[in-house]
Amino acid sequence: MDLNAIFIRSVVYPMMSLVKGNRIMNYLQELKTTESLTPAEVTELQKQKLMKLLTHSIQTVPAYQKYSRLLQTADPDPFQLLKQIHVCTKAEVRKNGDDYISTAADRSKLIPNKTGGSTGEPTQFYMDRFTVEHYEAARWRALAWWGIKPGDRHVAILGNPSEYSTQHLRREKLLKNRTILPGYDLRREQTEEYVRILHKVKPVYLYGYASAIYLLAKYIEEQQLSSDIRLNCIVTTAETLYPFQREQIERVFKTRVINEYGAKDGGIIAYECKQGHLHITAENAYLEIVDPVTREPLEIGQLGELLVTDLNNFSMPRLRYELGDMAALSEEPCTCGNPLPILKHLEGRVDDMLLRRDGNAVPGHYFAHIAGNIQGFEKYQIVQKSLDHCVLKIIKNDRFNLQEVDFIANAIKEKLGDITVDIQYVDEIPPTKSGKQRLVIREKF
Repeated sequence: MDLNAIFIRSVVYPMMSLVKGNRIMNYLQELKTTESLTPAEVTELQKQKLMKLLTHSIQTVPAYQKYSRLLQTADPDPFQLLKQIHVCTKAEVRKNGDDYISTAADRSKLIPNKTGGSTGEPTQFYMDRFTVEHYEAARWRALAWWGIKPGDRHVAILGNPSEYSTQHLRREKLLKNRTILPGYDLRREQTEEYVRILHKVKPVYLYGYASAIYLLAKYIEEQQLSSDIRLNCIVTTAETLYPFQREQIERVFKTRVINEYGAKDGGIIAYECKQGHLHITAENAYLEIVDPVTREPLEIGQLGELLVTDLNNFSMPRLRYELGDMAALSEEPCTCGNPLPILKHLEGRVDDMLLRRDGNAVPGHYFAHIAGNIQGFEKYQIVQKSLDHCVLKIIKNDRFNLQEVDFIANAIKEKLGDITVDIQYVDEIPPTKSGKQRLVIREKF
């Protein structure tokens, strides 16, 4: 019996609700009721919330007040009105962030946050408690699909250790039943200690960056350590989950890997169900797929750039916000019975797409997929510098084989055409500031 989990559910959450007005559990119950609706009713709910947000944004947000004519439309369709509003880019928010803050917002209660800066340019933005609590409720609703309840004991392999003070780690342990282990640049020599902690803590589930959990599973297997840890599931987040990573993790830990798709500046956008589909949190977010160059809307099923409109952020609305990810939508129903729409493909970041001279793009996950069985690389990274220059960075291990280097280099040339591939053997491949590991990067050129 986990007494801490019982304490969190029966004392901490009720006290947070009573003393601080926290309504996560209320929003969680509201979200659960959506699962009894039809897909058409889910769309209608989303439509109503979007119309409310559009009206609020145009009336109170400086960046959107120029669209006042849209509210004069007879019997307006918010989905069509939204398409007439400019795409909100991260560069625009960095430059003119104050223009996106509602004049109706109480600035003293705004919660500052910023993106992890995976591209080297963190973006500052603001939320309020209403927004944040809907994010948390969405996560708990999805975790319930896997038998996980708020307060269940878990281990999180996340981020840069410098981000977590001793006080913060204790608070996470007490109030969330979470043990945090640094995921930043996970090393082979840490494996035995991490396994010892997992055996000691006995978590219900493991949560963290896909690359960090993959490396942990890889090292456990190579060192033949005991991974007999009973887990409901393993939840990966914050990074693209590649098929070879999923296969490695599931083989070692003998449990399902669940993909969580979210962002600091977008909330919990989609979660994987037991049928393997990513269900969109349609009550919290409206998604669009557009051509990454023209920004014109694409048909259902077509791969393009994802735009998200957070339906609960009334303090700093960012309509049609550019997350920088490539995805596709689906109209197919899920056999799990969940009425929430499906995110059909999630292909990683826009700048994970490598470019050819003829203007066509090659998804970065292609190279991650074909390199999944390579044994001689501790880590690798492909960096496209220009249309005719690519760098392949490799950290060797004791099974290094030149034939594998040739295999990857030739695959890059085959897909990208007449391009030079420089091989660099390095001692480390630093993750981003937030601790994420990127396998494929296209620099600006």
